[in-house]
Amino acid sequence: MRSDPPQAGLYIIRPKDAPGQALLIGPIERIFPPPTVPVRVGDKLIDRWLLKNAKDNTFNVFAGRGNLNDYKWINKVDNALFVSPDKEPDNFRFESAGNGLVTIGIPSKDLLLTLGDEVPQLTFKPANGSSAQRFELIQILRD
Repeated sequence: MRSDPPQAGLYIIRPKDAPGQALLIGPIERIFPPPTVPVRVGDKLIDRWLLKNAKDNTFNVFAGRGNLNDYKWINKVDNALFVSPDKEPDNFRFESAGNGLVTIGIPSKDLLLTLGDEVPQLTFKPANGSSAQRFELIQILRD
């Protein structure tokens, strides 16, 4: 199991507290322009996420190929994880949490991505060491 921070690449991201499930987008209304929507956790239509190197050892995260019109992770004002087809991607830090898990945080803040029971399911909360703040990255080596 990996104990180092991830490298840029294509991954499935699974919350430790949601066995058999992974981060995904959708369903999304077919309207133009495409809407900004929350990232969800589920077991259908699992999305692959492209981690691209950004500044200061952080990553931008995209669904798709990493093009500007692809959905990309953004941190909404209410500290929830959303994807947007038209906003600039935010930077996120991925740090080893041991046992092949990582935490996903906002640079320069003590806020970590946290799985919850309410909508939106994924929000940024103060680091507390809970398993709800741990994620497994499964690298996809072939597209």
